Amino acid sequence: MISEQAYHFTSVIGDEVWGHSIVVPPIYAEIFKAADKSRRVVCILNENLTLHCAIMPYQDAWYISMNKGNLKKLGLKVGSPVEVSICKDHSEYGLPMPEELGEVLEQDPLAKGYFDQLTAGKKRSLIHLVNGVKSTDKRIERALMIADKLHETKGVFKSNEFWGG
Repeated sequence: MISEQAYHFTSVIGDEVWGHSIVVPPIYAEIFKAADKSRRVVCILNENLTLHCAIMPYQDAWYISMNKGNLKKLGLKVGSPVEVSICKDHSEYGLPMPEELGEVLEQDPLAKGYFDQLTAGKKRSLIHLVNGVKSTDKRIERALMIADKLHETKGVFKSNEFWGG
């Protein structure tokens, strides 16, 4: 949750950039741009949905990307107003580590070493891969698959190798 200085604003769901997005007023984007190159934030929408995301530049504006699933959870569509609270994301990976992947990496120091050497974006992609399923068994299966792939490739791979691409 937001525990430090949070910034609050109202925006509108748009579809001009990367699918659906929320425009971030420049004054808030500049605060995070100055503080951290990654611009990773914790975002609470309509006091209901918490996201770990990044404030992204596009042309002369700043946005938070939204997916259809989150819009549906909030009952929003293009043109809907949305209340936004953001603060700096202090999590180690830019989003919460799933318990299943954390446990697999803790039990496999070599895989953990390979994981730790990945770029921040690849780490987040693998975390998303595990978080993308609800079933604990599937989450464990994906975490073990990640460890196997890290061993097989010695931590050098393209993210799409995990998705079958």
